[in-house]
Amino acid sequence: MRPLFCQRRHPNIISAVRLRFKLLAKLFKYKNMAKDRIANLSIRISILGGKFLAVILLAKMMTVSDFGLYNIILAYVAFAVLLYGFDFYAHSHRYYVRRVDHRKATISHAVFSIIMIFLFSPFAYMFLRSDGISISLSILVVILFAVEYTSQELYRYLLIENRQIDASLGLLLRTTLWVPPLILYGYLNKYIFIFDAILFWLSGSFISIIYYFRKLQIRPNILNLKVDHEVYMWIFEGVKKSTKFLLGTLALRLVFTIDRKAAQQYSDIEAVAIYGFSISFAMVIFTIVDATVLSYSYPRILREKPNFRKYKELLRNITYISLISFFVVFILINSSIIFFDLNEKYLNPLAYFCASIATFFYAMSMAPHYYLYSSGKDKSLVITHLLIALLSVFILFGIFKTGEPWVISLKMAVIMFFLFCIKHILLLIATNKRVAAIN
Repeated sequence: MRPLFCQRRHPNIISAVRLRFKLLAKLFKYKNMAKDRIANLSIRISILGGKFLAVILLAKMMTVSDFGLYNIILAYVAFAVLLYGFDFYAHSHRYYVRRVDHRKATISHAVFSIIMIFLFSPFAYMFLRSDGISISLSILVVILFAVEYTSQELYRYLLIENRQIDASLGLLLRTTLWVPPLILYGYLNKYIFIFDAILFWLSGSFISIIYYFRKLQIRPNILNLKVDHEVYMWIFEGVKKSTKFLLGTLALRLVFTIDRKAAQQYSDIEAVAIYGFSISFAMVIFTIVDATVLSYSYPRILREKPNFRKYKELLRNITYISLISFFVVFILINSSIIFFDLNEKYLNPLAYFCASIATFFYAMSMAPHYYLYSSGKDKSLVITHLLIALLSVFILFGIFKTGEPWVISLKMAVIMFFLFCIKHILLLIATNKRVAAIN
C-alpha cells in the first residue's frame, strides 16, 4: 500500500486536464469579450468624432440660413422617429427576447411599422409645407423620416440579439460615413446646399438598412407568416401598452424641438444656426457623461435596491465629468473656428456656456430618472415630462420674447434645472415613503 502523501500528490489526471481546459476556455471567452467591447467603443468614438466634424464642416460650407434649416430638420427627424415608432418596440421586443411567439411578435412589429409610415407621412408632409419648406425638400425629408425610423428599428433588433458590433457598424453607416463624401462634394462645388446635405444623409440611412437586412438574414424567414386577426390584436395590445411611455418620451423630445422654433419665431434662421451650433457642442458633454458614467450605472441601478449614498456618488461623478468635458469642448470649439476659418457668428461663448448648463442639468436629471424607473414610478416620470413640456412652452414663448441664441440657451438651462429638481424631489419622497414603510 502506497503512503498517504503519494495519494494526495496524484489526483485524477483527467479531472485536472478538464479543469485546465475550462479555465482556458473562460480566459479565451473573456479576452473575446474585451476585444468586442474595445471594438464597439472604437466605433462609438468614430461616430462621435464624425458628428463633431459634421457640425464644424457643415457650418463652414453651408450658408448660415441653410445650416439653421438643417438644425431644424435635425430636430424634426428625432421627433418623427419617436412618433412613427410609438415606442412599440418595447412591447414586441419583450416577446422576441423570451422567444415567446417569436415570429408573430416580429411580423406584428413589421406590419405596425408599415401602417405608421403610410399613416403619418402625409401629415408630416403637410406640416413641413406649412413651415415654409419647399415641395422637393419636404418630400425628401418625409422619405428621410421613414428611412431613419426603419433603420432605427432594425438597429434595435441587432442589439437585443446581443450583436452590438454589427448594430454599431450600421449606426456608423447611418450617422457618420456619409459625411466625408458630402464634404468632398462640397469642396468640389465650393459650398453645400441643404438639399444636398439631406440627400447624402438619406443615402447613408438607406445603405444602413441594406446592411441591417443582410445581417438579419441569418435568422429564419418571418415574411411567410400569414397576417391574420391575431397579429392585429397583438398590434392593438402593443399600442395600448406603449401609449403611456410614448407620452412621456414625446413630451421630453418636444422640449428639444421647440427650442429651435422659438429662436426662429422671435429672430431668424441665422439665430437658429448659431443656437444649433452651440447646443450641438454642448450635447457632446452629455454624450461623454453617458459613455463614461450613465451607461455603466444604469444596469447596476436596475439590479440593486435604491441606495441614497450611491445616488449622491453618481451625481458627483456626473458633475466631475461634465466640468472636464465643458473645458475640453470649449477649447475644441475655439480651435475649430480658428482652424477651419468659420464664420465668427458661431463664436458665441455665452450661448455655449448656457447650453452647457442646460446639458449638465439634463445629465443630472438622468440619475433620479434611473432610480425612479427601477422603483416602478413610471406614472410619476410621465407626468413630470408632461409638466416640463408645458413649462417649456411657457418659458420659451411666454417670457422674454427674443430669439437671441444665448437667451434660448439660458431658457433651456432653466427648464432642465426644473426637470432635475422635480425628479430629485420625487425620488426623495419615494425614498422617505419606503423608509417609513420599513419602520
